[in-house]
Amino acid sequence: MKLKVLLFIFSSVSFSVFSQEIVDSLPASHQQHLSQEEYNHLLKFTAQQLSDFEVLEAKEGMISIQMGEYPYSFSLLPLIEQSAEFAFDSAGREDLVREYVALLISAYDDQQMLSEADFSTVKKYLRLQLHPAANITEEDWDRWVVRPDLEGTVTCAVLNLPTATATVERNQLEQWNISGEEIWQIAKQNTAESKHEIVRKTVADSIEILAIGGASATLVLDEIIPEPISEYGAIVAVPHEEIVLLHQLKEDKLESFQKVIEYLHSFVSEQYQEHSQPISPYFYWYSQGEYLRVRLGKDQHGNLHIFPPTASLGLEE
Repeated sequence: MKLKVLLFIFSSVSFSVFSQEIVDSLPASHQQHLSQEEYNHLLKFTAQQLSDFEVLEAKEGMISIQMGEYPYSFSLLPLIEQSAEFAFDSAGREDLVREYVALLISAYDDQQMLSEADFSTVKKYLRLQLHPAANITEEDWDRWVVRPDLEGTVTCAVLNLPTATATVERNQLEQWNISGEEIWQIAKQNTAESKHEIVRKTVADSIEILAIGGASATLVLDEIIPEPISEYGAIVAVPHEEIVLLHQLKEDKLESFQKVIEYLHSFVSEQYQEHSQPISPYFYWYSQGEYLRVRLGKDQHGNLHIFPPTASLGLEE
């Protein structure tokens, strides 16, 4: 079995320590995988494996624990999904939890090792990563190396370790003696050089869509797609961590602007709502390295209305 731990460093906050019994409601998005009783057992067994640490909070499928100076929070959603393959209270399910917790601790050890390393060691791990803006607090903005690129999301500079993803902190720039601009450039280059699977598909009325693996592809489109984006730009959606959808606009087919959004609207909404790592429910117009959100609305009859972000598209009524 293979698991990847996504490790997020949170700012120091005050939590009330849990008693022996830890209670959390099974997230609605994952109620098809386990019952509440099974989830309670999974949560309790996971907490037992973390007995060397102080468990601070369990909420909405996440556990926060004190590891070193800061609280760390990690998701139980991959455990919920994969444990559904095993019988309740089975050895297989318990082995899955043990492996996940071992990866968590290994990820923490990797991060601690790199926190003391010089920049020549760290450089190869730098990447760009998208997160929903709602997940980033004011304290995070002050502490992490982050910036806004797509409305509703935040771009983070991260260390993409073998066992975890850790967001770069501003104080690390001083330690490495490097500027924020240099970090962004290196992270972008490394992201562009990473493998991104690209699938081309033709859908309704000869509309061509590229499906690209990995949300980080949104930040390096010009470097990775097979053909340059035209002067008319492209329609882009990034509903969750695993996929980017792109449609190129062309002079003789500008009407596809509306058609592709109508075609993908329900799919993007479902993917965003149901995935364990959602990114954005929006559509964007991408041109020359910048994103503008496409505004959508519905009338009293439920009909979708699409408002182009720029008159330069020649789509205004």
